Amino acid sequence: MTTKNLKKGSDPCKGRTLTMKIMEVCGSHTAVIVKSGLASLLPPNIELISGPGCPVCVTAQGDIDNILEIAQKDDVLVVAFGDMLKVPGTRISLKKIRAERGNVEIVYSPLDVINIAESNSEKTVLYFAVGFETTVGATAALIKEAKRKKIRNLKIYSTHKLIMPAMKALLDGESEIDGFILPGHVSTVTGYGYFEDIAKIYKKPAVVAGFWPENVLESVEEIQTLVKRGKAEVKSVYKVVLKSVNMEWQKLVKEFFVVENAAWRGFGKIPKSGLDINDKYKEFDAKLFFNIKDVKRTDKPGCSCGEVIKGMKKPAECSLFGKACVPDNPFGPCMVSEEGSCSVWYKYSYNSKIKGQKSK
Repeated sequence: MTTKNLKKGSDPCKGRTLTMKIMEVCGSHTAVIVKSGLASLLPPNIELISGPGCPVCVTAQGDIDNILEIAQKDDVLVVAFGDMLKVPGTRISLKKIRAERGNVEIVYSPLDVINIAESNSEKTVLYFAVGFETTVGATAALIKEAKRKKIRNLKIYSTHKLIMPAMKALLDGESEIDGFILPGHVSTVTGYGYFEDIAKIYKKPAVVAGFWPENVLESVEEIQTLVKRGKAEVKSVYKVVLKSVNMEWQKLVKEFFVVENAAWRGFGKIPKSGLDINDKYKEFDAKLFFNIKDVKRTDKPGCSCGEVIKGMKKPAECSLFGKACVPDNPFGPCMVSEEGSCSVWYKYSYNSKIKGQKSK
């Protein structure tokens, strides 16, 4: 599929009368689709739905609140990626705690946490680890280096998640998804064979796409072709991705983590979907150190983020969108992250329409 085809608005679903619902799992694909206006170029019988591929967005409210409670201890220094500071808790945020107490720091790489822990030996340094399969390696490297350097004051609160169980949870529910555009970054790490159960068990086609509009359009065409032929297969139109499951990645997970049931925003507990630090490295496990037994399900009343994540609502269908929830003052995490559907829609669709109206 070329850019020329895209501009012409090629109709890969010609001849199909029923609406085909295709979920782009990855937040980066959502950004490509909305920014390029790609959805408007597709025929009306194709609907693209955003899925649970934003790690900031799917982090459970209970995990956020646990971190916020710990962050208010005098002897604790919390370290996190910048987006996590802006995610609102039930009553407060890391951004506000940072302004009031000064005990929250931003990092751009997990390995930066080593220097922070060494420079603050009198405090317990708590790293809030967030992300899917792609970021597990960086956290593993942090654990390995902390073990080598015998750093005793570093604790890691892992909310690392596996995307496949969430996709299965969607298909086990009431979703009407006909196919998936698979996340390119995750597939690069795991191999696209990692997603075979989507085809084998659930009989849904799934295609890995790159991050240009024409790549996404090509994946839509491939999914439509598979549906018309009655075939459920996992394929890739992203040339850098191999099919074979990455055994080195699997070894890495087994070396440092244990697969557990995990709480997700909007879903509740999903079996075998989270990665906690295993017993071999339990000295770094913040959940053990701070005696955290469970994660309460406390999704914020009024926030539709959980429904947006599952493709049940479009961002603009939330009553708070663009009003009580904007990027400068987010009510929920989907308006925080650059991969969050609400943030993407506000930046590239809703906000541009408002500007256009004001200029008339």
